[in-house]
Amino acid sequence: MPHLRSLLFLSNHPRWTLSSSTVLYLLILIILPNPILAATFRIGLVGPWTCDPLIAKALPDVAARLAISDLHSDHRLVSGIWFDHALLTQGCSAPRALAAFALMEHSVAAFVGPANPAYCSAASLLAKGWNKPMLSWSCLGVLSPLPHPVHIIYAVLSFFQWAGVAVVMAPQEHWIDAGRELADALRNWGLPVGPVVTMEEGAIGAREALKRIKRRKRVKVVVMCMHSVLIGGEEQRHILEIANELRMTDGSTVFIPYDTLLYSLPYDRPFPVFTNNSNLRRAYDAVLTVTITSENGNFYNTFQDAKANDDIPRDIDPMEVSPLFATIYNSVYLMARLIERTYRAGQKVTATSIERHVGNLQVEGFGYPLNLDEDGESQTPYVILDTDGESRILSPVYNINPVTGDLHFIKKIRFPYNHHPGTDSDCWFDGSSICIGGVDPTFVLLMFILITSFVLVGASLACYIRKRIQHAKLLKGPNKIILTMDDLVFIYTQSKKKLGDDSRSSILGKSVSEIRTPRHSVSGKSEAAATPYTTNVAVYEGDWIWLKRFPGEKQGDIRPSTRNVFCKLLS
Repeated sequence: MPHLRSLLFLSNHPRWTLSSSTVLYLLILIILPNPILAATFRIGLVGPWTCDPLIAKALPDVAARLAISDLHSDHRLVSGIWFDHALLTQGCSAPRALAAFALMEHSVAAFVGPANPAYCSAASLLAKGWNKPMLSWSCLGVLSPLPHPVHIIYAVLSFFQWAGVAVVMAPQEHWIDAGRELADALRNWGLPVGPVVTMEEGAIGAREALKRIKRRKRVKVVVMCMHSVLIGGEEQRHILEIANELRMTDGSTVFIPYDTLLYSLPYDRPFPVFTNNSNLRRAYDAVLTVTITSENGNFYNTFQDAKANDDIPRDIDPMEVSPLFATIYNSVYLMARLIERTYRAGQKVTATSIERHVGNLQVEGFGYPLNLDEDGESQTPYVILDTDGESRILSPVYNINPVTGDLHFIKKIRFPYNHHPGTDSDCWFDGSSICIGGVDPTFVLLMFILITSFVLVGASLACYIRKRIQHAKLLKGPNKIILTMDDLVFIYTQSKKKLGDDSRSSILGKSVSEIRTPRHSVSGKSEAAATPYTTNVAVYEGDWIWLKRFPGEKQGDIRPSTRNVFCKLLS
């Protein structure tokens, strides 16, 4: 910045006079193109910032001033752009906030925010209409310094195959809209989300919300859209303590905080909130905390270093600052870098031109680095934290790659009482299949065929056994009705005439042996004994029987293999 330093030197010199050389120097500065004084860009931070005390603890004004100060002191930026920021305070309700946003067209050159997802879609449309760039960590579908929480949560659900999801939201409007946006996104991916509950104030509201969730038997994950208890969120404290009373923290249900996905939670230190609250410690054993990795430094340590360098007022206690401070800083810094890259390329800074320069950008950031791939997607790594239910420290169990959605094992998750919540059908997470009640239709068809085959085989076997038993009963015992040739005594009839009672009686008076004895003809020659091949009249227990032959058979044509016969009593 030599030209600017020259101007400052001339303006503050005690013996400054308008000599010819000075006038010439000033004319050269005016005539020649000056890249340093070419443009000033004001970045607007869209709130609301005063409606929620924990959001106000993120110190958005201090974060923006620090980011711009670091930009101006970065000698690698040679385009000569001068940056400024404006804290755009809005109403707490979405309609009022949107109405205020609609009047900001000429206030700033670019937007960071809004922090309230309730009117993200409308604000994004307005920004596109004005052709001004917008960057937000809360809005889905716009340029963001971080992967959207929806994508990270879905990666976790998909890895563990937890499809049944419930969402409980704090009563503040921005949490309600964040929860609804999350539920809609997960439903669009095919997951059975429900119930989606807005809790009322206090422990009573938490209890009623959890009772509604507990009535839904298939819920395996509860996403809590509210401030984390680790940074002072009272709603989440009520939720977890009541969940422990209702025995929902026995390992059958996993609780996931939403807001820790928006910043890097410092996890290499004990959390004071667990110190004198054993009930909360046991309840937090059922929580899996997903946050940005702190491998590059603890937020509080980074904040303390900035204080030591007089970049931040010394009267600010780092422990009283929300880690969202780092996300605000990084968002402002990233927007300024994109503006600088576009301006250096000789293009006018608009929403369209910014989108062409978002790829392959690395920013050191505050607390954690920012890394955009060639498509402008954030590659900021995440980590899953777990606790043992007794200590005050969280430890990493899985790393998350936001680009691929893969989880990398660090150590085993400790579920309460070693009770795993179980898994759902993987068809919930397969975009090419349709789940019916949590079951793949192909699996249903195969099971139907298998069960039908078992039923048919069983029925056939039962029918066969039943027939064999019935057949045995018909052949044996006092009530048998199927006769064999061994049961009958075959006789010759004297004539083809109808047998009278006298003839029948005379024959019945004889014994079986007499009947079976070969008869002698008139000529004195003996005749062969009666057989089923020579007669169709027989006697069974004193009754005369006329054998009824099958169609096509003639007398004497009974084959030896025909053992069972149908019979008719001659009575």
